[in-house]
Amino acid sequence: MPRHFIASAAALLQVLLSTACGVTEPQGISCTREFRYGVTAAVTDAADGTQATEGLSGVLTEGSYREEMEVGGNVLVGAGERAGLYELTIMADGYVAWTESALEVTADKCHVDPVSLEVLLHRSVQPGP
Repeated sequence: MPRHFIASAAALLQVLLSTACGVTEPQGISCTREFRYGVTAAVTDAADGTQATEGLSGVLTEGSYREEMEVGGNVLVGAGERAGLYELTIMADGYVAWTESALEVTADKCHVDPVSLEVLLHRSVQPGP
């Protein structure tokens, strides 16, 4: 096969692949249609490593923006395609609330750059009789 044909076919294949799996912006940037969460947090008990699921909830705030995170088992997700500098608070029944006050989610021209956290919750101390 002639070299110019192979080079042309390779260039055409690259264009087809970049447009078949996403959206090509006017600036020539190819973005996928994938939806990404900016924050994912897996929550476990600090003492024994078991999943903390009972009453699990999380709240992301940035200024006046407030979002209740989605819960699935012991995993919380939020900040879907939304960059920002967040305060994250995670709570679960029987545990001391956990807070991160400067959680930064960045983004490129298409999507957020996901931040994954492993959160260890400490059991709350119950007052004695």
